[in-house]
Amino acid sequence: MAQHLSPALKKALKAAEAAIVADPRGELVLEHRRAIWAAMGEPEYDPDGFAEGLGHARRVELAQLVSRSILQYWTQALPGDTRATELLDKIDAYVQGEDSSGPMWDAIEALSPSLEELADQRAACVGYAAIHAAEVALRDEALEDPEPEPDAEPPDPDAPNPAGLDSAYFAVVACAGLEDEEQNVRERRRFWTWYVQEAVPEAFTTFGA
Repeated sequence: MAQHLSPALKKALKAAEAAIVADPRGELVLEHRRAIWAAMGEPEYDPDGFAEGLGHARRVELAQLVSRSILQYWTQALPGDTRATELLDKIDAYVQGEDSSGPMWDAIEALSPSLEELADQRAACVGYAAIHAAEVALRDEALEDPEPEPDAEPPDPDAPNPAGLDSAYFAVVACAGLEDEEQNVRERRRFWTWYVQEAVPEAFTTFGA
């Protein structure tokens, strides 16, 4: 599959693999994820400000693949509850032009209010990952930070960058937790290696090389 990737994406993936190995937490930080997203294609928007184009389709597919990779945590915690799967299916229908954004928003509204109340953290992460995938379908990933407003307060240096709360962030928390024990680091590194070696190439080639 690697032969079908662009030179820019191959370069970004190679740097990401080295970063995963070198990071003591087994993490793939936002800087490298953004480099991968950017290498998947230029961002494009229609006159109404909604994302479109080849790069966008690939980034949505990546968010979808990542979200579906952890669906088992939802079904284990909430057997018979299909809300997360239904949202991902509505995203597919929207991106493929089979439906408007309305059913996708309905699916988000059916899912979102209950997530903070879930006792199972992994299941909540699945829901948040799916919601972010829907946001990507509408607006794309944030490839760079927006320009601050002139009168805005300086950002809190300890606060997480909202752009880093992407579907992969929630997926890796579901898989590896937030702790830094040896097992957590191993599972975190395993997830990000899958992301770089399998998920990204699949998302890229699904919509042409």
